[in-house]
Amino acid sequence: DPVTVSWYRFSLSALIAPLWYGWRRLPTLKTMFRQHPGYSFVAAAGLLGNYLCYIWGLQRTNPGATQILIQVAPLLLLLASVFLFREPFSRRQWLGVLGFTVGMALFFYPRWDGQAATGDSYFIGVALVLTGAAAWSCYGMAQKQLLVNYHAKDSLLLICLTGTLAL
Repeated sequence: DPVTVSWYRFSLSALIAPLWYGWRRLPTLKTMFRQHPGYSFVAAAGLLGNYLCYIWGLQRTNPGATQILIQVAPLLLLLASVFLFREPFSRRQWLGVLGFTVGMALFFYPRWDGQAATGDSYFIGVALVLTGAAAWSCYGMAQKQLLVNYHAKDSLLLICLTGTLAL
């Protein structure tokens, strides 16, 4: 089931990371949680939510639609970075966002009528995958803030350990 698959992903990563990075170079995870509890929690919950919602959504839709839908995640991260962190964004980049949005609409428009006849399962799957995409963008935003003070390997280990314990 999705929870077991996600637990294996988190736990194996949490076991392999210390071996890969070396025991002496591990961060003090208590320090990360103490200094940045909000970002640490959002990062762990965001990646955990992404994994679970993606797999649950995949059970209700098809792989092609799921793979296309999850591409909304980087777009959400981009928009959040522009609006929350005031990162610069040019007109050409906004044109790319418009093209992406139109492309998504063109991809899914013919599918809505056909899927409506099959029941709500497909729409629930789409909502789950989009929720997973939003969770991933929250993870990305929190990770950006954690990277100001910590190395990526440190926050990844923290997230994997937290995900293992949560599941």
